[in-house]
Amino acid sequence: MDSRDSHGHKIDTQSGKEIMAEQISIRDLTTQLENGDGHNMPAFFQGKFEEERFQDLDAIRKLNEQDRAAGTTKVTLDCAKSFYYKDNISITSTNGAWQEFAGGDVLYSDALDLHTLKHSDPADVVPAVREPVDMRKLTDAMEAGDGKAVEKALSGKYQEERASILDQAEALNLADLAAKKTDVTLNISVAGSKGGAGSMSVTRQRGGAHDYWMGGVSIYSETLNLATGQREVRASVDDRT
Repeated sequence: MDSRDSHGHKIDTQSGKEIMAEQISIRDLTTQLENGDGHNMPAFFQGKFEEERFQDLDAIRKLNEQDRAAGTTKVTLDCAKSFYYKDNISITSTNGAWQEFAGGDVLYSDALDLHTLKHSDPADVVPAVREPVDMRKLTDAMEAGDGKAVEKALSGKYQEERASILDQAEALNLADLAAKKTDVTLNISVAGSKGGAGSMSVTRQRGGAHDYWMGGVSIYSETLNLATGQREVRASVDDRT
């Protein structure tokens, strides 16, 4: 059995202790946020990938819309996700026109840097890649111009996993270049431009003046639509030797 205290925190009636954030449902979390309390958000998101957090934000927004329609709250929860150099998410509470004009109360905010794979809060650790990839095999395929191999390796993986795998491929390619095992440079971007939400790309640049001046050939690129959660992938094969 459980009940709630004056802030909407869920309390176990037998022990008198607050139920931990990871045990709280989206419904209970939304109620807390509508009561102006976002203290459980960091623990609730702990161990989750960014796209899972996006889905939770959408669920909170929809529940809040239902609550306002039913008249159980007057509070509007603005659950925002955007990309400006980093993945940014926030939850802002407003109640009435004046508070909305003033910007509302920020109950939660976070930024994920895909270059460093770190969140704003150092304690918020990015999960590891769930299924390891044969990085030697993948890097060899990329150096040979096989963008389809990149698409296959990243299929079903979250943003952080995709960035980690591409970072590892870039490091292996740099080691191959230093050891003169290849003359192909893999130019890899895991975060795109400052406004490029979830965009990643791989360009294969062969040795020699032509590719140096022309910039090489794109063998893989992807873009994540923050509104729909859908990812557009473009993969091709550069079979030039």
